[in-house]
Amino acid sequence: MDENLRIAGQSIVLRRTVTRWVEYAIAAWVMSLIVLALSRWGGVDLTALVVSLIMLGCAFAIIAAVHNLRFIETSRKERVLARRHLATRSGNHQPPA
Repeated sequence: MDENLRIAGQSIVLRRTVTRWVEYAIAAWVMSLIVLALSRWGGVDLTALVVSLIMLGCAFAIIAAVHNLRFIETSRKERVLARRHLATRSGNHQPPA
């Protein structure tokens, strides 16, 4: 049962981590749009800054994707352990598929 709780806690932490990195990526992309609009409106060339912010957002999105893969694996482990726990409680000692 302790393993079930540990895996469930890890799944919750990873879900929050994915959400946080996606929020960082969106914030970087929105900032790049704001800087692009300001550079066009102000007549100052800030293209290098805009490209840097877009690349930063892409890096954050890649980090979110990696954490999402870990979250999917942890969720799968959580389901398998829950099925195994229910099978042992009900007396059915059949291994889960």
